[in-house]
Amino acid sequence: MATSSLSQMAERLAAVASRLGGSQLGHELREISEELRREAESQTLGTTAELLAAVGRAREEREELRLALAQQAALAAERELELRLELEQLQEQLAQKVAEDSKPLLPADVQAQIDEAMAFALAEEAKIARAARAYLVEANESLSAALDAERRRSRAAQTEAEALRTLLACQDVLGELAVASSAGTARGSLSPSPPTSEAAACSEDLAVEEALPSCGFLDPASFAKC
Repeated sequence: MATSSLSQMAERLAAVASRLGGSQLGHELREISEELRREAESQTLGTTAELLAAVGRAREEREELRLALAQQAALAAERELELRLELEQLQEQLAQKVAEDSKPLLPADVQAQIDEAMAFALAEEAKIARAARAYLVEANESLSAALDAERRRSRAAQTEAEALRTLLACQDVLGELAVASSAGTARGSLSPSPPTSEAAACSEDLAVEEALPSCGFLDPASFAKC
C-alpha cells in the first residue's frame, strides 16, 4: 500500500512537472518524482512513519520551490516594469526629436521672402541667359556674313591678280615685238614677219583687257554680273 502511495505521488508530481515544462520548478519536481519512484521500487514494505516523513520532505521541497518560483516571478515583473518605463522614455525622446526636426529653421515670413528672392533671381538669370544667347546667335550670323564677304573679296582679288600678271606678260611680249619690228624696219625689210603665237596670245589678252573695264572687273560685284 505504501509502495502504491509513493507511486501515485510520483506520478502526480511527474504530471505537474510536465505541465510546468522546462522551468526550474518543473525540473525539480521531476527529480522529486523520480526519487519517489525509485524509493517506491526499492521498498517492498514501508512503515507509515517513513511514508509521512517522505511526504513531509516532499511538501517542504515543494514549498521551497513555490517560494523560489514566486521570487523569480516578482523579479521578472519588476524587470518588465523597468523595461516598460525605459521604453516610454525612449518613445518620448524620439517624439521630441522628431518635433524639433520638423520645426522650420526660419520664421514663415522670412522663409517666404527668401523664396520670393530666389524665384526673382532665377527669373532674371534666365532672362539674361536668353539675351546672351540671342546676342551670340546674332554675332555668329554677322561673323558668318562677314566671312562669306571676305571669301568673295579674296576670290575676286585672286582673279584680279591673275589678270594683272597675264597683262604684264603680254605687255612684255608686245614690247619685245615692237623692238624687233623697229630693228627690221631699220634694215629696210619690205615683207613683214608673220606674228608669232605669243604675239597672237597677247593680242587676245589685250582684247580681254579692253573688255574688262567695261565689266568693272576690279569691282567684285560688277565681276559677278559679267
